Amino acid sequence: MSTPAPRSVPLPPLSQLTSTSRPIKLVAFDFDLTLLTVHTYGRHSGPASSLLPLLRPTAMRLLKEAAEARGVRAAVVTSSMQVDMIKSLLTSALGPALTSSITVKGRDDSWSVPLMHAVPPPWQPALRWKLSPPHKKRQGKIDHFISLACDSGGRGSGGQAAEPGEVLYFDDDHVCVTAARENGLCAFQVGEGWERG
Repeated sequence: MSTPAPRSVPLPPLSQLTSTSRPIKLVAFDFDLTLLTVHTYGRHSGPASSLLPLLRPTAMRLLKEAAEARGVRAAVVTSSMQVDMIKSLLTSALGPALTSSITVKGRDDSWSVPLMHAVPPPWQPALRWKLSPPHKKRQGKIDHFISLACDSGGRGSGGQAAEPGEVLYFDDDHVCVTAARENGLCAFQVGEGWERG
């Protein structure tokens, strides 16, 4: 039996999203069709600034709030290999100081998922889940989150890596959202009806 697609929801202010019983230590956004209203397919050839009008204001507001919040890490997790272009776009939109506090993890071979012994215990079930045969084709961006938890830049308040239940994640892809939810992340799906700009 297949899992139904998560419902698309509007985004409330970050303060409402983080007022849960567990503190939010990491807020992450997908790039294409989530921060942007279009999909670049990892092949954007113009200047990064040409995408400024295509950024979703509410998503950018939440990303900015997360980057400015004490004890909260902000990240962009994407399947795009154009990490430098994404950083350049964020710099144009938010400025260099704020962008320097946002981690961008793409499919650019600049990182890898560590072996089990190096993964923080709260993330080890996610790594086992990712490696199990039924999940190989639908693991979403679990690799990205395990890597964020393992690298020194992925630490939230108190110097500890965010645990799955302390992650707030936004993506347009129901496979990514479902995989995140199955691993304990608080994931929201953004969709067609979400603001266009």
